[in-house]
Amino acid sequence: MSLEGQKLTIGYPDRVVGTGLDVKLEKGEVLALLGPNGGGKTTLLKTLLGLLSPKAGEVRLDGEALSSRSVRERAREIAYVPQTHIATFAFSVETVVLMGRTAHGDLFARPTSRDRMVAMAALERLGIAQLAQRPYTMISGGERQLVLLARAAGAGAAVHRAGRADRQSRLRQPGQGDARDPRAKPPPPRRALHYA
Repeated sequence: MSLEGQKLTIGYPDRVVGTGLDVKLEKGEVLALLGPNGGGKTTLLKTLLGLLSPKAGEVRLDGEALSSRSVRERAREIAYVPQTHIATFAFSVETVVLMGRTAHGDLFARPTSRDRMVAMAALERLGIAQLAQRPYTMISGGERQLVLLARAAGAGAAVHRAGRADRQSRLRQPGQGDARDPRAKPPPPRRALHYA
């Protein structure tokens, strides 16, 4: 799989933030975007993820224009984890992760047993399964970031956009221990986009 931006001009209706941008990610690559606040890093990421349309140029996923895919198709392949998330309702942590599975069924359908299994596997992989029944509004900010990463992983997406909490947390890999275990290997360098 590959994600590519070709000759991108990015920005908002009232202003251009960047022009002539080319970026390509292949499966397994990690990209770090560094720059000043307001420099266009988040705008580029949102454009690559299809959350913003490019003002010029094209974003391609596996060689196909991202704009040619429905929102539902994109949601099955690309997940977004914001730097901050304001919790409005006291959904359980498990329910928040299950929301990532919406793209795999009908919008108003109840979660299937497979959905629940996938959600719990994502929570376990991040070492937070013990939070499954806790209200999302009653956990720490770092735990919320882990829940949002679990939601992205549970969605089955290959692309995860991560925020600042990603410096301290990551998906566990065999032999690396729990993300919160001080004896675990240090996390990979801070990243803005990981194409898994």
